[in-house]
Amino acid sequence: MKSKVIKIYQDASHAWAKIDRQDLIDLKIVQDISGYSYQRKGCVYLEEDNDLGLYINALRERFKGIQISYNISNSEISKIRKYTPFHMNSTEKDNQDMNVRIRSCIDRFERGFDVNNSDNELIVYALKKYLE
Repeated sequence: MKSKVIKIYQDASHAWAKIDRQDLIDLKIVQDISGYSYQRKGCVYLEEDNDLGLYINALRERFKGIQISYNISNSEISKIRKYTPFHMNSTEKDNQDMNVRIRSCIDRFERGFDVNNSDNELIVYALKKYLE
């Protein structure tokens, strides 16, 4: 297993970790990130109180070591606060909605409930995507 370096940016009252957006998608936690984090270009700046902890917990399953690098600003207010608040893009939202529907179908199937043809098609689609 590899080691992961997390860069922390801090102003006088708060801190954020600069993360590649794709990391959140790969770790399957993008849907759990709050609007208290920020985004700019291909990066997400995870707020320290909750979102960063969620990310670190997900990383622990994939990486042997986690290193933290600090960048402490002398200014009262970080420029990160001026970035766009985090939100999922439409593709991520569609994927999340699809995952919820798939989980619901599988749950009904596992509990012995009948699934209709559209549910069967959805499960087949999901399995094909998973196998790609």
